[in-house]
Amino acid sequence: MLESFDKENYQKRQDKNDNVVDKQMLDVLAEQLRVKDQQIAELNKALDQQQQLSLITTQENRQLKEKINELGGYLNSDNRKVDKTKEPTQVHEEQVGFWGRLFGKH
Repeated sequence: MLESFDKENYQKRQDKNDNVVDKQMLDVLAEQLRVKDQQIAELNKALDQQQQLSLITTQENRQLKEKINELGGYLNSDNRKVDKTKEPTQVHEEQVGFWGRLFGKH
């Protein structure tokens, strides 16, 4: 009878210990899940910020390209105006003869 009582007590204590260990394990796993959820939330926030920054950069690049094209159009039209108003200039160099070179007339 004592043996059966000891076995029952042992089994009850073992079950109780198992329950405590199981509860501790569940608490540890729950904490790990909470930490992982927090990490995922932070990563999602960082990803969202990066995507917004990328979108803003793309928009700014597009605006700069449009501005460059616009300014390029102005430059091309200004160059055409300058070409039309530019008169061909001829450079006349006086021919200096022997006596001019001799006496320093340039």
